[in-house]
Amino acid sequence: MGKKCIFLFFVCAFICIATQAFAAVYSFTPTRADIYDLDHYRYYTWGINFAPPEGETILSASLAIDNINNWQPEANDRLYIHLFDNVQSGLTAYWDGQLGGDNFQYWTQENILLDVYTDLHDAPGPAEDYSYEFTQSDLAYLTQYAGNDGRIGFGFDADCHYWNDGVTFTVETETIPVPEPASVLLFGMSLIGMFGMKRRTK
Repeated sequence: MGKKCIFLFFVCAFICIATQAFAAVYSFTPTRADIYDLDHYRYYTWGINFAPPEGETILSASLAIDNINNWQPEANDRLYIHLFDNVQSGLTAYWDGQLGGDNFQYWTQENILLDVYTDLHDAPGPAEDYSYEFTQSDLAYLTQYAGNDGRIGFGFDADCHYWNDGVTFTVETETIPVPEPASVLLFGMSLIGMFGMKRRTK
C-alpha cells in the first residue's frame, strides 16, 4: 500500500509541474501619457508594437484612464474608444475642428468600437478613474490583431475636453509549459524502475 501511495504521489507531482501555467503582465503608456488631455479639437491614434512571445496566450487586457474629468458641461459628453489593427506607432493627432460624433466610423482600417465613455458628473465635477476590461470577444480581436504583425493600437475621439492624468494599457498572458522529452523519459524510467523493484520483491 505504501508503494502505491508513493507512486501516485510522483504521478500527481509530475502532472502538476508539467501543466502549471505561468503568467506575465505587460503594461504600456503613450509618450504623452494624457494624450494631450484628449482635446476635443482633435482625435487620436496610439500605436503599440506588441505580440505575445512564442508560447504565451493573452489571458486578459484592460485600458485605464486616471483621474478623467470633463472640464465644462456639454451635451455631447462622449469619448469614443476603438481597438485598431496596425496603426502608426506612437501618438498621432488628427484635426476635426470639434466636429461631433465618432470620426473613426469612417475609417476603412480594421477596428472595433470598445466603449463610449460619458462623464456622468455635473461638470466640472470630481475626477474619476476609468477602466475598461476586455470582453472575450475583444480578446479574440486583440489576439488576432497582435498575431497579424505585432502592431495594435487605440483610437480616441473626444467630443469634449477630457482632462486626465494618464492612459495605461495592460495585458496579462499565460504560458503552459510542455514537458521536455528528457524529463518525460526520466520520469518513465523511474516508473519502470519502481515496477521492477516491486516484481523482484514479489
